[in-house]
Amino acid sequence: MKALVDLVVAEANDIDERSAEPGLSKEEEAALKRREEIVQQRMASYFHIFGDKWARGLWQEYVAQNQLSNLLDDGPEYQKHLTRFLRSDPAYATISWINDVINERDYAEASRTLKQYALTQESLLWNKKIELSISKLAELAVSNKTENGGGQNPATQFKQIDTQLALIHLQDRLYSHIRPIIREAIDETAEIELVMKELGTRFVHGKPALTQLLKTGLTKLVQRQVLSVTELIDVFTLMDQTSTGGADDLNGQQYLLALQALKLSGLLRDEVTLGSLLEKLIWRRCMIRDDWEQLNRTELKNDSKVEIDTSATALFKTFKEGYKIGSLHLTFPSPLPNHPISVLTSTTPHQGFWDGPGAMQPLSPDDVLTTGCNPDSLLPLYASSPEYLEPVSRDLRAEDELLQAQIVKGRLDKWFPGVMAGAKDGLRKEAEAGTAAAQKRREMDAMITGGFKERDRELADGQEVVEFDERGFLEGGLGADW
Repeated sequence: MKALVDLVVAEANDIDERSAEPGLSKEEEAALKRREEIVQQRMASYFHIFGDKWARGLWQEYVAQNQLSNLLDDGPEYQKHLTRFLRSDPAYATISWINDVINERDYAEASRTLKQYALTQESLLWNKKIELSISKLAELAVSNKTENGGGQNPATQFKQIDTQLALIHLQDRLYSHIRPIIREAIDETAEIELVMKELGTRFVHGKPALTQLLKTGLTKLVQRQVLSVTELIDVFTLMDQTSTGGADDLNGQQYLLALQALKLSGLLRDEVTLGSLLEKLIWRRCMIRDDWEQLNRTELKNDSKVEIDTSATALFKTFKEGYKIGSLHLTFPSPLPNHPISVLTSTTPHQGFWDGPGAMQPLSPDDVLTTGCNPDSLLPLYASSPEYLEPVSRDLRAEDELLQAQIVKGRLDKWFPGVMAGAKDGLRKEAEAGTAAAQKRREMDAMITGGFKERDRELADGQEVVEFDERGFLEGGLGADW
């Protein structure tokens, strides 16, 4: 069959090339037209004789030669063969969904195909975002055809897609954080070198395995590839806390974002061993980010200084950010600005992050001790890459030794509950200060508005009104008698 396909495709390609040549006479054009008709007749007869076997061989050749448009142009009489061919292999998913929409009008199958491809095969972040968004749009089209959307709650119906889009949004935020660092780089290699120099030299210093994990994650981030949940968590928790400037700076938020990624992933529910391991690693890295032994030396500090130093720690910031958001939303910017998809996103019921339904319980220093110190305990993370077990475990033992020192010398276990309470109290004070400031603004606005009303009354009564120029000075100067 392959030889027959090769002959027919070669003949068709030759006709196309000859037809594109300039200066053909009418006789030559007519001859090429007759040749094309003969080839089309032969292909039609092969469809009739060989059916799917011919169709599969022909269209595989089209794919191999990147002639994808020919797949959708072979005529409606071959539609059933085309649909079977495209649905036979997940590798054709990026063409199959177009056929499902344009030719089959099967939006449910288009949605399923795109979602499956995005979740299992897509490696580029932007592509995955678009594929999931179109999948959701196609599913909405199906829902609109059935009464009450088939009786499904949109928050439940689109939960998997919304969750994946939320994870993509977290990775987008991470990329926005590093963008100022790589903006002036001349190429991709320089971008990776710059971001490692800025974010990968201090916290992972002396830990070669963790340094490599961070570099792998940052490289994929720079290349705009999809990061797995574990890779996303590694980058958030291992990168240095360096301010990159601008509104997208994540400094102080990365551990909460890592916990959000973990919660969104469902690993704490579906793969408890792996989820618990990642959760403990996040908290331990948050705790050892700061020098608690130094913070514990309070004899020469007043209460205000102690409070300022404590509020600058990663642990305090993580608690505070968690209390601040108060809930985990599955809302995010649309990947297509001004596109209808932006009004089709849904939200789940609010879930408190540290308290309330669905809350994540903070882990104490004692809870995370010895995490990952035994290579076998890392099997859920590196089952497919056993060569990582011992090197990573060695670096995690170094993390654990640092935590133990923070507990013994820095009394971190004693500081922990106070830091959590202080973060909540600090947020309450900020809210009260914000309320008081808002009240003062309202009072000022009322005074200004009242002043304008009094001025209007004076004008209406014909009274002289003192005027000021745009600099705030009296119009006409201070006067000769000043």
